[in-house]
Amino acid sequence: MGVPVPCSIPSSLRIEREYWAQRRLAIREAADVGRDVESADKRGAEYAIHGEAGVRSGSARDSRYQAQKQHIRSAVRAASERAVDFESFAEILKSEHGITATMSRGRIAYGHPDRDRNVTGRALGIDFEWPVIEANIRHRIEHGRIPARQSLISEIDDAIRAKGAAYKNRVAASNVRKLSETISFLQEAGFESRGDLDAAVEQSTKELSNIDDALKSKEAEIRRIGQAIRASGGYLSNRGVWRAYREASNRRAFYVTHKRELEECNWARKTLSELFPGGKAPSLKETMETKSRLERERDSLYERWCDERHRHREISVAKSNVDAALGGRMERVAGMRMKRGGPELE
Repeated sequence: MGVPVPCSIPSSLRIEREYWAQRRLAIREAADVGRDVESADKRGAEYAIHGEAGVRSGSARDSRYQAQKQHIRSAVRAASERAVDFESFAEILKSEHGITATMSRGRIAYGHPDRDRNVTGRALGIDFEWPVIEANIRHRIEHGRIPARQSLISEIDDAIRAKGAAYKNRVAASNVRKLSETISFLQEAGFESRGDLDAAVEQSTKELSNIDDALKSKEAEIRRIGQAIRASGGYLSNRGVWRAYREASNRRAFYVTHKRELEECNWARKTLSELFPGGKAPSLKETMETKSRLERERDSLYERWCDERHRHREISVAKSNVDAALGGRMERVAGMRMKRGGPELE
């Protein structure tokens, strides 16, 4: 016999109401992230059967995390409008928004007041990495404004399916604005033809791939040098024990007594011989200097990657919008009917 529902509403009606309430919520969320309405039906049914815990484990926690990330994004945009360097940027975030900004090896992380762990700039998006923020600040100081970020135009039919026919004119007007922003970007960037834009996207893609490969290679070299540093430290700290073991009259008893130190020294010797085959391993000082140099080169590459990733996104969005405008999709994306007198908004 089931547990009675502590509510005056009949159980079947209550389940149906919960289903439709959860379905409406899922439709709104699906419209924001581009999911289809079928997932809303599934989520509503799961809620009616299993309750809130059965929809998706950790959904409340995920919602809090997304809200915290959005708070950080808004604060970063606001601080970028007034900051002149990293110190002033971090001060504005801390004093006005309660958010801390820290830099480590050229990468930025943000601390939300309601969150124990930091959120990296990469988790927020490329626009919230420090190299891109720094470039926007320099652009604002030189030109008086932060360059506008382009957005992809939307298919009106998709918007109608997600949010209803009432959104048609709103989406159409938004697409017209996005197209005008794309035209301004192309003029400022100096693109004179569609072929120039296609070539720039292709070149940027290759450049991103090259920088990414160089970053991976540099990271692998840093890990190799870091392992060499650990092995050198282990060998230097235990070589006295190793020598004493070699000279001990009762090696078995000595090994039992100093097993940990001897095993660490053996691992260090083996690791160094594998890392530097056929030659003498460099000194610990030289290895640490090499690691510092590699880390500086990696940080420089990462700044280049951020700048190129940001540029690639802008020209890729511009190319997509231009393709939509010139590819016979104007009626679907802007609600326009092409007439002799020019485009007309429905």
